[in-house]
Amino acid sequence: MRILHYALGFPPYRSGGLTEYVIDLAREEVKQGNSVGLMWPGRMIGNHKAAIKKTSDGAGIISYELVNPLPVPLLNGILDIDLFSGHYDRAFFDEFLSNLHPDVIHFHTLMGLPPEFVQAASDMKIRTVFTTHDYFGLCAKTNFIYQEDNCSNWSNCKDCFRCNQTALSFRTICAMQSPLYRTVKGLPFMHILKDKKKHSIQEEDKIQSEKISNDISEKYAQAYKNLRDFYVRMLLQMDVIHFNSNLSKQIYLHFFQPKNSAVVPVLHANIKDRRASKQFGDCLRIAYLGPAGAYKGYYMLLQALDQIYADGFTNMELHLYNQSSDVRPYVVHHPPFLPPELPDILSNIDLLVVPSLWYETYGFAVPEALSCGVPVLATSHVGAQDLIEQGGGMIVEPELKELTDAILSVYKDRSLLLRFNQAIFTDKTMSFHFSDHVKKIMELYEKG
Repeated sequence: MRILHYALGFPPYRSGGLTEYVIDLAREEVKQGNSVGLMWPGRMIGNHKAAIKKTSDGAGIISYELVNPLPVPLLNGILDIDLFSGHYDRAFFDEFLSNLHPDVIHFHTLMGLPPEFVQAASDMKIRTVFTTHDYFGLCAKTNFIYQEDNCSNWSNCKDCFRCNQTALSFRTICAMQSPLYRTVKGLPFMHILKDKKKHSIQEEDKIQSEKISNDISEKYAQAYKNLRDFYVRMLLQMDVIHFNSNLSKQIYLHFFQPKNSAVVPVLHANIKDRRASKQFGDCLRIAYLGPAGAYKGYYMLLQALDQIYADGFTNMELHLYNQSSDVRPYVVHHPPFLPPELPDILSNIDLLVVPSLWYETYGFAVPEALSCGVPVLATSHVGAQDLIEQGGGMIVEPELKELTDAILSVYKDRSLLLRFNQAIFTDKTMSFHFSDHVKKIMELYEKG
């Protein structure tokens, strides 16, 4: 089969769960004898005409850099809407697809994607699949978060103009899509600058948004609705929408009805089946693997544990890997870890807590923990909750009392953890073999 993926690019230029998944999937497809390519939005140069720069990643994946794509905002938002809803010469994409003649195009993002490319694939009866890694296209900031909380105006877009005030300039976006940026991005000093910039953007976002009146915000609401419609039209042309969770399906269906869809949880190749019976000691060892963000439920988790500790239940540890400066008698700080180190970390953990407040489409931390036999406590706003519905942990509403009560119940009764661990260990429906996942994706390619 000739498979073309469309995603943000190759590591180290692009990173994160989306990129890891796409590269793992593409490499496994190559191993299975398929011809696989990855098109990605690349450099933006003066003539603004689309072009393709073809290379190879060295692992059998053909790289198709799309020169002069639409801008790629990443998580930074969109302010100049017209720049992100441009149009292209359809003939270029007709010629490219005619020469490549793929059997299927698997889209993993809409960022940088010209609508004419999707239309050309649809008209040429090339099968198209879209995976819901995030909410970009429905939300300009990708996550429906407004000032560290869930957006309450996501349908009418009344907060979009406020929320996107700190979007990057077009010049900055062009620089970040340049070959020079790809060269320096992986250098240590760039990570320091990135962390500082992220913090300053969060602070500036709150300051700038407070200056925007309701009248101005509502004035631009229709423009953001039009931008959402621009992306929804592309989604409507997809033959299959691959929802990575029932939660992402629920959110997407709020905005459009796809032709066909399927819910298939995702994995990455480093997740292996390491399930085993665990022993749980007197000290309750809890892990939180996310960043120190309110929308991730981090501060709600600290509040819950503060209350539990204050009530005299002090024989517990919270292991953090996010370089936060929060000091508690029960907190154990660790440096950030590399992916190969995670199984060893999880082997010394009793319970993983994923307390997200935002509507997280999936979350690899859940299958990573379950694959090591570690029970999971997650909120109902975590897409990967689908994996623990068979008894591998607990699902609670994203509220302080529910989270506190759930942790306290485990603290008081370790037999709950034993039961969860046994359910994980004996669940025959749960597969952590990446080849099994790829088989399901190939079925989507072939028949939906």
